[in-house]
Amino acid sequence: MEVTILAGAESDLWTAWVHYENLNPGLGAKFDEAVLSGLQRLARFPASAPLYAGEFRRLLLLRFDHGIFYRIHGSRLVVAAVVDLRKNPDEIRRRLGILDPG
Repeated sequence: MEVTILAGAESDLWTAWVHYENLNPGLGAKFDEAVLSGLQRLARFPASAPLYAGEFRRLLLLRFDHGIFYRIHGSRLVVAAVVDLRKNPDEIRRRLGILDPG
């Protein structure tokens, strides 16, 4: 399956990489490896991550506090965000453009 990473998710990846690299040199590269491994898994098994909200699914990144938020759109897997999971869930939903009723 083709994987498309939206501009906002690209920005998220860069921000997270800088954060981890500043914590410990080389940790940014390990984060990149975890993301690449996750995306390769999703390309093969797009529905393997559980639904998070609406049509968005969330893949947890092993060893990191981030998740890949994506949706399946036809024959494409569209990555909308890569978010620090310690954030308020409402903030994550707003980031994904999901409005909670009431």
